Amino acid sequence: MLGVLSVGVVSNPTAAASVPKHARSLDLPLDTETLAALPQSTMRAQIHGHTIECSGVTLVDLLRHLKVLPVDGKPDAAVLDQYLLVQARDGYRVVFAVAELDPATGDRPVLLANQCQGKALDDAEGPLRLLVPDDRRAARSVRQISRIQLLDAPD
Repeated sequence: MLGVLSVGVVSNPTAAASVPKHARSLDLPLDTETLAALPQSTMRAQIHGHTIECSGVTLVDLLRHLKVLPVDGKPDAAVLDQYLLVQARDGYRVVFAVAELDPATGDRPVLLANQCQGKALDDAEGPLRLLVPDDRRAARSVRQISRIQLLDAPD
């Protein structure tokens, strides 16, 4: 005998529609002056079988500076549907959920680096790159970053 299980979600479309969500789009500052004024960090990661050490600003410190994440580290439900879209000069793009980075929820370390192996990044790598030590592959360790946007998830 074969049974059927039916699961449904009851919602009130009128109530949901009456609370409009304003999508946010904010370009994060990537200028040298802003980044130099923030706390500097160093991280190591395996990139294509080699250990590299880079210095720069963590994405958490940059998001705290912009008041996206609270400085006191308390959980904030407002960040649960926000994400960063990171784009390289060649159009390569990756995404990070803000909650994934937030120490109160995910605490994934990600470095926005301007130096690796003690040297400023050259054109092939920089002027900025990401270092994501906890990723199994280096696919999100983007080089040649041209833009980072903070976005709200669409409705």
